[in-house]
Amino acid sequence: MKKMKKIIIISIMFCLFFSIKPIDNIKSLETNIIYVDDNYNNSTNGWLEDHFNNIQDAVNKSKNNDIIYIKNGIYKENLVIYKSVSLIGEKNNLTIIDGCYKLDTIKITANNVKLKNLFIKNSGNDSKDSGIKILSNLNILDNNKIKNNSIGILLYDCSKNVIKKNNISSNIYGIGVENCKSSNNISNNIIHNNNLSGIYLSYTINNNICKNLIFNNKFGIALSFSDNNIIIENSIKNNLNDGFNIYKSDKNEFSKNKIITSYNGYIIINSKSNNINQNTIKNINNIGIFLYKNNSDTIIQNNIIENSSIGINISYDSKNNQIDNNFFSNVNQKIILIKEKIDKNKPQIEVIIGLIIINSILLYLIYIKILKKTKK
Repeated sequence: MKKMKKIIIISIMFCLFFSIKPIDNIKSLETNIIYVDDNYNNSTNGWLEDHFNNIQDAVNKSKNNDIIYIKNGIYKENLVIYKSVSLIGEKNNLTIIDGCYKLDTIKITANNVKLKNLFIKNSGNDSKDSGIKILSNLNILDNNKIKNNSIGILLYDCSKNVIKKNNISSNIYGIGVENCKSSNNISNNIIHNNNLSGIYLSYTINNNICKNLIFNNKFGIALSFSDNNIIIENSIKNNLNDGFNIYKSDKNEFSKNKIITSYNGYIIINSKSNNINQNTIKNINNIGIFLYKNNSDTIIQNNIIENSSIGINISYDSKNNQIDNNFFSNVNQKIILIKEKIDKNKPQIEVIIGLIIINSILLYLIYIKILKKTKK
């Protein structure tokens, strides 16, 4: 009996010993709330402990996983967020972080940062100065108002960030994504009245851009040297030049987007293996979809093109593109293919691909003509 009691006591001590570490770990993950109000001063309870009148001081005092709650006010600061904290504003039109026209208004260098309900404005004027610059991973920007910056939001060399439900306006660029390798998600934002592109991607792969409302910019969405991105269900309206401007970008999916009222719908240059599928393209002054110069293996199918001068224009060495089952309404010229002479100093080969729509069936007619150079 005594032996049995001894075994039970040892077992209990063993369990207690190994349960201490998990309890300590739980304590280390506790979330504290720090308050910021521009009216706080040294007479405020908790002054410089958990109450501040300056956001950067609150960040410096915080620990990972803390919440910094910012009351309505104007905070003239250029923040560097180097800890995994959440900055939550009281109201996104009244909790104002003003960069005073210098540097980035907010720069995020830590992972797992959240910004919500903030009004972020007035970055510096250098080309990469941003309202919010993200240089890290797994961050969330939610329901912020971002205005009057060189770039509203810039994601640079980062992944797995979520940009959602923000209102981004009156910047040079709305959102920029540069040198990002995977899995940033940009969705349900309102992006408008920016001087150049609503969203641009540069040297960027494997990102998702979906369900954004993009209007009154010079370009809706622009891609350069960017591959394997999924761009779906965006509404792109009243942009001055192109709904989409795509340059040397391959294997992207453009599906179920609505491009309404712009000069061109899609301009695609020197790109290959893109899929343009189930888009609605309406009220286009010039060309609905233009494959220009060395495009190949592009699939254009199941699109609706209405009220456009030209539906689809294919020119300048484009080849092996598939165009089928598109619907045209009130389009002056449905499909145009332009021939180009390859070399004036050699025998010339002209390849003219004719496309005829008869009862919604697309017929391909290929005509190859060889012109021999005449002797003088």
